[in-house]
Amino acid sequence: MPHPARITATVEDIGALARGPVAVRHLGQAGISTARIRSAAGAGALMVMRRGIVVPTDAWTAADEATQRRWALRAALLAYPKAWASHDSAAFSHRLPDFRLEVAVPGDVPPTHVTLVGAARRDAWLRIHGCDTSAAVTEMVDGIRRTNLERTSIEVSATRSLRTAVVHIDAAMRIAAEQESGGRQIRALVLDEGLRTMLRIRWRQALGPYARHRWVTKVREAVELADPAAESVLESLSRVAVIESDLPPPRCGVPIVGDNGQIYWVDMVWDEQRVIGEADGAMKYADPEAIVREKRRQEALEGAGWRVVRWGGSEVMPDAGVMLRRLRRALTAPTRPESL
Repeated sequence: MPHPARITATVEDIGALARGPVAVRHLGQAGISTARIRSAAGAGALMVMRRGIVVPTDAWTAADEATQRRWALRAALLAYPKAWASHDSAAFSHRLPDFRLEVAVPGDVPPTHVTLVGAARRDAWLRIHGCDTSAAVTEMVDGIRRTNLERTSIEVSATRSLRTAVVHIDAAMRIAAEQESGGRQIRALVLDEGLRTMLRIRWRQALGPYARHRWVTKVREAVELADPAAESVLESLSRVAVIESDLPPPRCGVPIVGDNGQIYWVDMVWDEQRVIGEADGAMKYADPEAIVREKRRQEALEGAGWRVVRWGGSEVMPDAGVMLRRLRRALTAPTRPESL
């Protein structure tokens, strides 16, 4: 049986070379023998993520979920150097909303997605998507090759509902707008019609190669409904629920002047009916002072002749009926006079 000190030394040597997963072939080049690696793995000090790739067990156990997902992707790309991150793994890398179809069992390697020219296949925790296209739709970021923002949002939207597809493409367009910001305030930038048109054209062009896919009609509709002014998943889900219910579509992310002369950015606006919709996330008012500020904000908006309708996540998911009933009442009520 290997001496514990030797096992510890092996793990420390590996940790000094790389944080996270490492290929056994690289360890051999650094002078750490296969026998030492096998001994450490046999003793449980190294976790074999897949054949030829290991990570110190204690480091893996101590890592949070986000780190484990990054390490799983790194291991996948070590195993398949010509592949690139795609689908849910690329969405995670781009910071798109997390709507995974597969969730890892605690302690297991998270399900990971890459694309590789050739046939699709599943290899334990690794899903390999096959394709016959070039890597022109990919980009290299921090040493990781991944599908670009447009293609990633399209691929993750393909297997989701229309509402979730809009969530992804809203977020992707907003990230693209941030990249184009050039120091401009993002809230004002995403209301620029020229930018919005440019973004929509980019996504329409990115959909071109998928013209014969069964799901393309849904994703094309999501692109046309997308709005980079939406600032949260809840706003995106709420807006699509409104549109699907045949209520008038709102404008998103609009600055409104209250009766105190201050400008307030609101989630949604129906100008003709003078109605404001506010999608309140669970953490929005954790601070008691925030509740007071929000109360004064609402009073200022109502004082300027607006009717404010609020809802939270439980009134949208899984059933948006409560939110829609509140909005329908507000949108059909007599219009409040604008304050002078």
